[in-house]
Amino acid sequence: MTFEVRLQDPKRQAYRVGDSLQLNSRDGGVSTRVEIVEIISHTTFAELIKSASPASLGFRDAPQALAEFRKIYSVNDEVAHGVIG
Repeated sequence: MTFEVRLQDPKRQAYRVGDSLQLNSRDGGVSTRVEIVEIISHTTFAELIKSASPASLGFRDAPQALAEFRKIYSVNDEVAHGVIG
C-alpha cells in the first residue's frame, strides 16, 4: 500500500474511498492510476506522520518527512486546511 499525503484543501475534500486518481511524478516521467482505499485526516503533518510511520510514507524518520512536506506546503496552508493521507 502507498500513502499519498496532501493538504485537505477544497479539491481533496471531495475525495472518497473508491475514487480513482491519476498520480504523476514531479519530473513527468511516471504516471500511475490508483484507487483510494482509505482516507486518514489529521490537523497537521506531524500528527499524520506519527499515525502512519515515516517508513510507510517513504522516509527514514519523522524529521525528514516533515522537512520534505515543508518544501511543498506552507504552515499557513496546513493550519487552514488540515492534511490527508
